[in-house]
Amino acid sequence: MQSEPKPNILPSPLPAVVCPLDEAAIVARLDEAARRGKLPGFAGAPRAGVLFTITDFGTPFESVLVATAHRAEGVTRVTFKLRLKPLVPAVFASALVVTVWPGVWLTDSLLRTYSSWYMSLPDWVTYAWYLPLTAPFCPPAFMAAVRRSRAAAAVEARELIDKVASLLGAHTEGA
Repeated sequence: MQSEPKPNILPSPLPAVVCPLDEAAIVARLDEAARRGKLPGFAGAPRAGVLFTITDFGTPFESVLVATAHRAEGVTRVTFKLRLKPLVPAVFASALVVTVWPGVWLTDSLLRTYSSWYMSLPDWVTYAWYLPLTAPFCPPAFMAAVRRSRAAAAVEARELIDKVASLLGAHTEGA
């Protein structure tokens, strides 16, 4: 029996969009499409060096698709980078860590209330068995969520890039 191959953790490079329009025309056309509801999460030129961003895709953590443009020989080549939004993963990691400690107190209180034999044990006994059963699983749970988010974002980013290319009447190249 053959096992399934593991998915590639590092997504392959994203395709680029090659378009005859200049940067201003690209942003104007995509902004118009976003206003019609065809490109949700679009924001044009939020900072220097960035042509536009598309946000709010990928699960469980959202991602941002950052586009930069390089104009040469009458065509604009739009390249893309993908990154996770950092706030929700940080909150998730904090929640994992913070929920372990109250569990020690709750479990100790529960066992001391309902088990007479547990009352005779010293206080540190609960910490000694509870923490090794719970704390080591926080980092793997966090990393699994990050891997799922990156994989989902990579798939959705390719779909968004194809949509951008079709809205611009352009084609993709690479990856």
